Amino acid sequence: KQWYQRRVRGLIHPKLDEQLLLAKKVQLIDALKELAMHEPNLDFLSPEYKDIVQNAEQLQAAFKMQPCHLERLYGMITDLYIDKFKFKGLNVKSKVPMLLEVLDNYELETLIDFFEISAV
Repeated sequence: KQWYQRRVRGLIHPKLDEQLLLAKKVQLIDALKELAMHEPNLDFLSPEYKDIVQNAEQLQAAFKMQPCHLERLYGMITDLYIDKFKFKGLNVKSKVPMLLEVLDNYELETLIDFFEISAV
């Protein structure tokens, strides 16, 4: 396997994982706040959800500080994907929507497999 591709994806992975997790937490804030308004006791929530409720303002602030960060990471990965195959003389732009679907349901190994299998 090509070590440089794995290395670049390995450098992007922590940032992408962090941004996706932050985005998911921010998406849950409104629903959890509404639940908190109607339920006096939130002991039934998981520790993760309690943390989201308690830190909602900080999460939203962090998300607003880097509004385009996730899109930039998607763009970098998409460019890497297209360039990898362009150097092999292949045009894979038609597969970009599938790549974006892989990114939306992100797991590192699935992304690596997509890069490797797409050549077939």
